[in-house]
Amino acid sequence: MMFQVLAVLCFVAVVNSEETTYEMVQNKMRSILAQNRDECLASSKADPALVDRLVADYHFPKDEPLKCYIACITLKTKFITEDMKIHGEVLTSRVPKEVESVIAEIIEKCQSAGSGTNCDIAYEKLKCVYTGLRDKVKKN
Repeated sequence: MMFQVLAVLCFVAVVNSEETTYEMVQNKMRSILAQNRDECLASSKADPALVDRLVADYHFPKDEPLKCYIACITLKTKFITEDMKIHGEVLTSRVPKEVESVIAEIIEKCQSAGSGTNCDIAYEKLKCVYTGLRDKVKKN
């Protein structure tokens, strides 16, 4: 009986740690998306409600001003370089240590994401990185 209780407690701890890691990833991504908010809202003319929804629940509608907001944020936070490449060291430094092992794979997959304007490229790269992190963290 004691063994069964310990097994259940270990399972609960593992499940809770996965949720905690996922929540940490979400919080880190939210902090990136919220930096320079006022300046990027002004320059992109994005709808503040769409930005709030993006930050709150990672809703990625295909809205040009929102794409430009994402470009502004990702360039200012150095998440993406001036030549529209994902800056691996910056991304790695911004995620919880628990998911660092999957970052290289996500960067490799997402580095070629997006085409067209810088706004389109930044949007697709951020969406790809977020989706990759979400999928890897929730799987593990």
